[in-house]
Amino acid sequence: MKKLLHLLVAGTIAMAAVFSLGGTSPSANKVEDVSMETDAYLLENGFSEAFVEATDGETKQQLYEQNARMAGSMEFPVLKDWADFSGSLTIANIPEPEEPTGGYVTHKRLVFNWQWDTTKSDGKPHDPNGDIVSIEWTSAAGDLHLLPETAQFTLRGDATLVDSNIGKVEHPHPSEPVPPASMSDIVMLTQSGNECITHYVIARKLSYVIRIPEVTPQRFYFGRHWGDYQSDFRQYSGTFSIDVVQVFEKPNRMIFASADYEQV
Repeated sequence: MKKLLHLLVAGTIAMAAVFSLGGTSPSANKVEDVSMETDAYLLENGFSEAFVEATDGETKQQLYEQNARMAGSMEFPVLKDWADFSGSLTIANIPEPEEPTGGYVTHKRLVFNWQWDTTKSDGKPHDPNGDIVSIEWTSAAGDLHLLPETAQFTLRGDATLVDSNIGKVEHPHPSEPVPPASMSDIVMLTQSGNECITHYVIARKLSYVIRIPEVTPQRFYFGRHWGDYQSDFRQYSGTFSIDVVQVFEKPNRMIFASADYEQV
């Protein structure tokens, strides 16, 4: 049975905002690691703690390197049929110099974050394979075009220990680290650029059909110990983001963006 959740947000070029509701991991053997400096920058420039916690490391690093500023954000409403789903859509301003011709560059990064926690409802895992995430945008001043190379998709989740070499290490020291029974925020899938663009409506919409390769245990090392962890899709989160840009004759005061998550 298909279910569709839709969110619309409007963001101005200024710091204020007006809201309207309408491969594999880079390193398969470690959890995402984002510098404290990057997180601190985002918090100082208007992004919420919830955004910093929910957003994947690659996207946060991009925002940091782009000197991004918060422009607008909106959380998904809590709906009966989506009690185990939460998410938000954020618009970030990317500073650009004035064009030599006197035009004004509008450069935004649109970031769609979501979390799926089936333990809040029936506790049954939901396989996200085939689900569709989309971001759509528009401006009264003209078309905004996406920059395909900036597209980023990341899926993270909790995992349970299914195998290890605990008890097999020679002469283990009492303080030697051992694999925990479970781990959170393990990167299950990350793709960038055209890899995460399944469908594109010119200057209007970007969609990605989630395709996860065969889910096999990931091995993590803890000193001399190792542990294999298997994701079960009971709790996971995702980030889908893209840059859009256009040059206007006058300052463009507002763009509208929306995000969809379609369960199949």
